[in-house]
Amino acid sequence: MIANFMTWNTGLFMYGNRFGKKPVLEITDSKYEEIFTHIRNFLDTKDHAIVVLQEIPYVSNLNWKSHPLFEKFMEAFQKDCVILYNKIKTDKALKMTVVLTKKQKEGQELLHPAAGTEKDNNCYVSFQIANRDTAIAVLAVHAHDAFECREYLARYPEINYSLMLGDFNAGNYIKESNDNEIAVNRQNYLLLTEGYIDICQGEHTTKYRTYIDHVLLESSYAFLQTHKVTGLCVDRSVKLSDHYPITFQLEW
Repeated sequence: MIANFMTWNTGLFMYGNRFGKKPVLEITDSKYEEIFTHIRNFLDTKDHAIVVLQEIPYVSNLNWKSHPLFEKFMEAFQKDCVILYNKIKTDKALKMTVVLTKKQKEGQELLHPAAGTEKDNNCYVSFQIANRDTAIAVLAVHAHDAFECREYLARYPEINYSLMLGDFNAGNYIKESNDNEIAVNRQNYLLLTEGYIDICQGEHTTKYRTYIDHVLLESSYAFLQTHKVTGLCVDRSVKLSDHYPITFQLEW
């Protein structure tokens, strides 16, 4: 089986929310429609496509009601897609990590939510890719830092994630100035990645040039004998967000 993955921080959270005294970025049709179109093209043209998205707006802090872009997102994808995300208990999350795949016939579903994980954590989505023979545990990530992600994993030691991907807000990189500010986060990232291969070696953002987007693959002999990644692409031509879409194939 071959699954086609995309992971992308869309940056849509920056629209229609207020940040202190900073002005609200205007929600423009062209911006979100281009992002939605890019996602839709991947879902429609790739077999067994799985899309992991960060910063999908959920509520707006202007009025603490449903964010207009969340409503538009659901209108665009809920008819023919399985959509996985976790609402927090207060139902006031500004942004969501969201996983998408096309709907399949009953009994042929590609994705299944993982049992026993946090259903009220909007930053992480834990799921399984299942077929007739195997099930692969996957964690979609939008961490505040590496220590937080390590804490999440420590709460579920019984789950062996073969794939973790998304925006980790951490990486094994050195800042040109004031590197001491991220030294602890870097050390926690290195601890987090023990037993994993970062197949894209960390991808940088466009604004801050920080290497925080990652695709971590289980690095064990048994797993790598039966699973392989091909076709890795960081699409730097897509400049709709401060992050680039990362795509690849996982074959097993």
